[in-house]
Amino acid sequence: MTEDSTKQPNPRSLTKLLFLLLGPEEQWDDDKVALALELGGLDSSQSGSRLKQVVDKIIAEKTAQGEEIKLSLLEVQSLLNKRLKPQRERKG
Repeated sequence: MTEDSTKQPNPRSLTKLLFLLLGPEEQWDDDKVALALELGGLDSSQSGSRLKQVVDKIIAEKTAQGEEIKLSLLEVQSLLNKRLKPQRERKG
């Protein structure tokens, strides 16, 4: 059997196996969460930058429409900018 013909487990079976291996979700540490996200096709290392893009887009849309931007949303944007700045500097 070649690698390409190996049958992949269905999502339900994969979820069941994941819970058997990792235990209840409430007890997962950061590494277990990252593994679960990766198995689900999500790169958790990029979640902060994706969240920043969403927040920036919401603020830009509200600004363009002349809507009020809540202080809490601006605070989230500021926090993301501060936390992601060191990552951008390391890459650049």
